[in-house]
Amino acid sequence: MSSFLKVMETGLRELLFETFKDILQMTDSGIDVVYAPFETAFRKEAEKRGRLTSEAISFWCVSQSFSWGRQRTPVARRGINVEYVDNEKKEIVKVKAVPVDLEYDVYFYSTHIDRIRQIMEKWMFWIQVDPNLKILYNDKYPMELDLHFRDLSDE
Repeated sequence: MSSFLKVMETGLRELLFETFKDILQMTDSGIDVVYAPFETAFRKEAEKRGRLTSEAISFWCVSQSFSWGRQRTPVARRGINVEYVDNEKKEIVKVKAVPVDLEYDVYFYSTHIDRIRQIMEKWMFWIQVDPNLKILYNDKYPMELDLHFRDLSDE
């Protein structure tokens, strides 16, 4: 079983890929989207593809912090009861999570300035309409995690 952070990062990789693949003309999230810091993303991308290309997405978790504001809610303090099924045996278990804020940097690479502009436009609509990461944890538990965004910058 993978850590929950690994599951979230896989979900974020797929979300970024599905949202922007048409603009960047990408075909494979495992190759086209790299989990790496900005300084090493191009090298990792070239290693995955076997050559250097300019159309890519990279993302990297830059900070993790405990969320005291969300810890003060009754659900965070006490947890919630959910139905758990294992080998046809059903039981009610208490689930409690640690509220954490994870900050990611996301970079889009392209030699075509118009593609970057299209990404910026799509990004703005995306964060307004549906800023959520929807994942199915352990193939049984649907989760919808809120995403919060900073301003865009061009580097």
